[in-house]
Amino acid sequence: MQYKYLSKGLVNDLIFLVFLVASIIPFLTVRYVPCLDAPQHLNTSNVIVNLLHSNGLFQEYFSINDYPVGYWSGHFILSLFNAFLPDWLAEKILIVSYILFISLSFRYLIISIAGKPSPLMILIFPFAFTGLFLMGYYNYNIAYIFVFLIFGFWIRNHQRFTFKKGVLFALFFLLLYLSHAVVFALTGFCLALYVLFRFILAWYRSDHKKTVFREYVTRVLIILAAALPSVVLWFFYYLRVRSVAGDWPTEQYSFGELMGFLWDIRNMIGFHYDDEVRITHWLSGILLFLLLFLLVRFFVRGKGKGKREDSRGLKHIEWLFLFVTFLVFYVFFPDRLLTGNISNRIAILLFYMLIIWLSVQKYPSWMAYSAVLVIFVIAMSLRSSQHVYYKKLNDDVKEIKYLSDKIRDNAVLFPINFSSNWVHLHFLCYLGSDEPVVNLGNPQAWGQFPVVWDQDMPQIYVGDVPVNELRRRRWPTGRPDQEIKIADYVAIWRYDLFPATEEVENYRRILDAYYEKVAESPRGQAALYKFRLHDHIYGRVHEMRNRGERDPGLKIRAGSAAVTLEQFYIEEAFRSYNDENGRIKGN
Repeated sequence: MQYKYLSKGLVNDLIFLVFLVASIIPFLTVRYVPCLDAPQHLNTSNVIVNLLHSNGLFQEYFSINDYPVGYWSGHFILSLFNAFLPDWLAEKILIVSYILFISLSFRYLIISIAGKPSPLMILIFPFAFTGLFLMGYYNYNIAYIFVFLIFGFWIRNHQRFTFKKGVLFALFFLLLYLSHAVVFALTGFCLALYVLFRFILAWYRSDHKKTVFREYVTRVLIILAAALPSVVLWFFYYLRVRSVAGDWPTEQYSFGELMGFLWDIRNMIGFHYDDEVRITHWLSGILLFLLLFLLVRFFVRGKGKGKREDSRGLKHIEWLFLFVTFLVFYVFFPDRLLTGNISNRIAILLFYMLIIWLSVQKYPSWMAYSAVLVIFVIAMSLRSSQHVYYKKLNDDVKEIKYLSDKIRDNAVLFPINFSSNWVHLHFLCYLGSDEPVVNLGNPQAWGQFPVVWDQDMPQIYVGDVPVNELRRRRWPTGRPDQEIKIADYVAIWRYDLFPATEEVENYRRILDAYYEKVAESPRGQAALYKFRLHDHIYGRVHEMRNRGERDPGLKIRAGSAAVTLEQFYIEEAFRSYNDENGRIKGN
């Protein structure tokens, strides 16, 4: 009997290993893993590396967030490897590490619940590649590694907790918070429901209700003690993010839309809805079949007398309860409240609850291994469908990276993106993800993430225009009394689509007057302009600064123009150049 168990366990582990290797290989066949947020994560990690190396330019523009924000884990891993490896390889290590540890932590949880490996624990492999992961929300997905570890550790040790185990438990909570604050909050709620449900079952079945009550009060106190430091950090982080992010408009989908999203498993769609949903529907069918099989078997066998409860197949129903609970929240909770995409975030959690429950049930062997085979085909089909877009997007990254060698070290870059492709939104952040270049397009430095724009950063101009007067997005810049710096380079993505609008004409005027094109990518989609008046403008500003110390008239003229002295200097420098340039042209 023991030999059979070991053989079956070994088979399950070999199947798990095949899924693991097959899930990793596609990401090793492309250089970059392009998606919406990956470029900004890589850029931020490079900022962290340069700050740790005491790069003077980066210290002018950035500082490490003085509060331990809840989005550190992915950035920490990327920064660690980006310090001595190229950005694409650091990204590979992060992704492979995620696939490895999310699957192993799920396996750890399933064994903690069922006592042995399960054939269907491979359900983690399709579901680990959430739509948020494919969009580059790495911290959100990394957080679930610690969710599975927290539940698995609790199940294994809640009856014999020691101080050392309590410290380790607290560390899991801290790592969860440092991965993602939203997942931390959801996990706290989920764990509370789990303990409450287990208490109700134990209290109902026991003849010693006071003993059960005391046991569960002790368990709740253990959880609270372990989670308390992280809860305090989360609370103050919430207050800070609330003040930075402001209010989000409340939005909610209809019941029909939400049910359609569940059937589509929208939270797994990455790039093209119509292409991928044809595959996810097959996965929906498998889950529905397994769920109906278990429910039908439960009710059919439940009518028979003398049948043991575990023969019905509905074991560990606390996970089914959690699935149903989060299904209710999914239906009634708005999609936007303080943050966006809440429906997708809850859907990820409820599907995790469902596959945990499905993974620890008993099935006929033929059914379990047939399901494994079908799931493998579905998972690989989905990877293949999404891999097509990775290959195409890699070509786009190469176009942008072509400009990198033309940018000198320790320069300031202003990015302009004319692409209508939503995946391209942050692609210009690939400039400055591997080299010491301050990219003004980094969107992660406004307070919620590990780095922030320094409060004493310079005022930024692009040519003769303050950056905050340029539209298209919110740009960082210093206070009016700070020294003015002009962007050394302007990078344009989809240069071939440079449209003719009033806003773009202003860009054209700036580029034609003060910059020179120094590079254009092979397909003409990316272009780089360099500020060509560095010596003239900064030399003129330096002269006026020296004069200003002796000539109070400059301060009077600046006051009359309602600008600071620094702004007056830069405007005068450009005015003098334009006058000189006009006279030359006039001749």
